[in-house]
Amino acid sequence: MKASPMQQGMWTAARLGAGTAYHLPVSIWFDGDLDVPALLAACAAVVARHRVLSTLVTESGDVVEGPAPTVSVTAEATPEFVAAEVARPFDLDHGPLARFTLAPAGEGRHLLLFVAHHLVFDGLSQDVLVRDLARHYGESRASREPVDFEPPAPTPLDVPPVGFTLPGQRRSDRFGPGEQIRGDAAVLASAAAVAEAAGVTTFEALLAGVHALLFRYGTETPAVLVDVTTRGRETRDRIGPYVNELPVITWPRDALPFDDFAREVRAQVRGLDRTARPSRTPSTPVSLSYRRAGNPPDFPGLDVTVEHAMFAGEVRGPLHLQVVDGLGTWLRFNPEALDRETVVRFWDALGTLLAHAAAEPGVAVGELDVIPAADREKLLVTWNDTAVDHPPVTLPELFAAQVRKAPHAVAVRHDDRTLTYAELDMAAGRLAGRLRRAGIGPGDLVGLKIPRSDDLLIALLAVQRTGAAYLPLDPGHPAEWIEMIVADAQPKLVLTDARTDDHEGYLRLIAPDDLAYVVYTSGPAGRPTGVEVTHGNLANLLLSMRDLLGPGPDDRLLALTSPAVDISALEFYLPLITGGRVVIAGTGALAEPAEAQGVTYAPATPSPTPELGQRFDRVVSLYGSAETTIASMLSEDGSIGRPIANTVVRLLDEKLRLVPVGAPGELCVGGAGVAAGYRWQPELTAERFVKDPFGGPDDRLFRTGDLARHRDDGTIEFLGRTDDPAPVRAAEFVEPRTDTETLVAGVWAEVLGLAEVGVFDDFFALGGHALLAERVASRLREALELDVPMKTVFERPTVAGLALAVEQLRDLEMA
Repeated sequence: MKASPMQQGMWTAARLGAGTAYHLPVSIWFDGDLDVPALLAACAAVVARHRVLSTLVTESGDVVEGPAPTVSVTAEATPEFVAAEVARPFDLDHGPLARFTLAPAGEGRHLLLFVAHHLVFDGLSQDVLVRDLARHYGESRASREPVDFEPPAPTPLDVPPVGFTLPGQRRSDRFGPGEQIRGDAAVLASAAAVAEAAGVTTFEALLAGVHALLFRYGTETPAVLVDVTTRGRETRDRIGPYVNELPVITWPRDALPFDDFAREVRAQVRGLDRTARPSRTPSTPVSLSYRRAGNPPDFPGLDVTVEHAMFAGEVRGPLHLQVVDGLGTWLRFNPEALDRETVVRFWDALGTLLAHAAAEPGVAVGELDVIPAADREKLLVTWNDTAVDHPPVTLPELFAAQVRKAPHAVAVRHDDRTLTYAELDMAAGRLAGRLRRAGIGPGDLVGLKIPRSDDLLIALLAVQRTGAAYLPLDPGHPAEWIEMIVADAQPKLVLTDARTDDHEGYLRLIAPDDLAYVVYTSGPAGRPTGVEVTHGNLANLLLSMRDLLGPGPDDRLLALTSPAVDISALEFYLPLITGGRVVIAGTGALAEPAEAQGVTYAPATPSPTPELGQRFDRVVSLYGSAETTIASMLSEDGSIGRPIANTVVRLLDEKLRLVPVGAPGELCVGGAGVAAGYRWQPELTAERFVKDPFGGPDDRLFRTGDLARHRDDGTIEFLGRTDDPAPVRAAEFVEPRTDTETLVAGVWAEVLGLAEVGVFDDFFALGGHALLAERVASRLREALELDVPMKTVFERPTVAGLALAVEQLRDLEMA
């Protein structure tokens, strides 16, 4: 007879190196006077009754008779022996695919260890095995009629391409060494409470919780899919691989009450066709098996303990939840795909969700708490503990303090010109006087259309001394762009010359809430959008960078960014508040001034400065935007880092709810760096600058539109943009270009039933699966008289890749 689709898939996976992932062990411990001959006879009777234990699966997909399992008797049941026996490989070609081992374990104690391959056994067969062993042990009469293995005829099941990953999940092979964690029993207790209130089973409530949690984590499609292990009622008294792993697909909605959702899940589960064969291998990272513990077996005169949930040491996916009602839950995971902390956090989050649902019947799916208390404390407090008591000062005041401290120190160098702090202060004072006489004062905006130079620095300081804000304009930018900015910003005047012979030392009192500058970025539809930055915003940035980067009087900072880009403010001002020197790069001169002037800091955007990388021992990444005053986070480890002083970072979903640690969310920045808003655009300001739902009444957040996630250590990893379109695969068809590609494409077309196949088509995207992969390998072996392993089809799933691999194999054979 033909093997079931499940068996065919397991056979293929075993050939690909699944290891012990398909080993199913059961330990039966006997305390008392064990009748060994009676137990051996019981084992033989079980094997005789359940003929599937004596079968094999062939390469062609047939189930054939093989050798019967026997009982081995060993000296002692040590933990090392048990582990080795569980892991001992099966001979898939010759069998047997199950074995019994009887071992003494101390005075009056014995262990019967049964290990079977999933090809002939499943988890729900364990109760049948133990029950039949007990029956035969206590009976003297002959065993009952044997039972043949009859795999059910599969019915097709269409599975939509639903794909997502768990927070923090890494790419890995499906099979491999695994780890196991015992789950907190409180999660099942909460599931049971939800089940009672909703009128569903504990399993259905638990499954609904998993679906709701994955929905709240965020998925790529509206549907959520979880694999569950199921078995038909007609096979409840049989041993064999009758279990089927089927996807349960749901469509959670934010407003749907969770108890109603649990009933939807119940309908999906009870409507499953237990014999269905999925049309594709689901890409779900979570699978779930659930069963009730059987009644204690009755072995006359013996106390018996059965270990149902023994772990064979390898796993078949990222995370599997093995639930045995009445005994506990085991979380089995692939450590290459998921860290232990991530798995524990998933279980804790599931427990938090179910506890909320149990405590508040009728709560909506979108309102369920999915963040454990410890993580909530990290997200809201620990990882945003950035408060620093900066004095309420402004840049002009900070600069004036350095003038008083070291008036004769060089403040700026541009080309061959230098200015001391006193000279720079005097030049800025003269220009400030000229501006005041022109009617410039607090609340005004002054355009500065001056090239990057010491003149520009004089003008920047002068405008701020008047209490006005400046609008940086790069003369090198297209005239049309500058005209658009000036028309939108409406400055009171545009300054093109910073030199004057006037002198005025007066410094107008400036408040932190006064505007320092307006910088323009490319807004909606490519039009310029002005961002209004206050003196308080700017001072917090400068003082934070002073404390984090540590520049001092001996340091020289390179200024090379366009003055119309906001980071130029950091380049100009940071050295002026720390007693250092600004080294202004000339046009096109990058590495030369850095080398010649002994530059120690170059706080610039990466794109224009690749040649600078070799000069510096330390590279610090700044993350920020004009709306958060240049930089809101700092990093040296490849992430985008942690928030700087007096800054908070929240990762939120589209409804401004906190997302769990590791889950993707929109990066929202709050604190002292959040700008005043967009110039003349109150609607856009209201859309992007929102109230912080976790802060005080006046606290705001800027929605960056960036997608990010928290790492376990609190650092933040950039993932992309929230408005990025889904990647679209190239659809270009390329015909085979070599004889080997033509052969491989022809084999694929035959096996897949297609008219033509392109060299860059993906075997599995075209409908291929494990059994068809073996057929491809077999056809190639016949055509080429070459040993082409089936695993190669998985490793090289395109025609071009597989053809290259075949040619490499042929070269190796001929060498």
